[in-house]
Amino acid sequence: MKPAELTTQDAAEVLNVSQPHLVSLLESGEIPFHTSGGHRHVHFSDLQKYRELRDQKRREILNDMTREAHEQGLNWD
Repeated sequence: MKPAELTTQDAAEVLNVSQPHLVSLLESGEIPFHTSGGHRHVHFSDLQKYRELRDQKRREILNDMTREAHEQGLNWD
């Protein structure tokens, strides 16, 4: 295994998700992976890309929710 590659357990820890959830992300094609000796391995750079996209989507959703709340007159000030 190359240093820039992670096991599924290590990759799950980086993303702060369970290993089964990470495997489902891999199997669904959301995060690229390859196998070596029957084990899945993930490139750290692919994890970074996934995390950045995930965080961007979360920010967009929160911004949309905040905008909608303000439009409905809900203010937390």
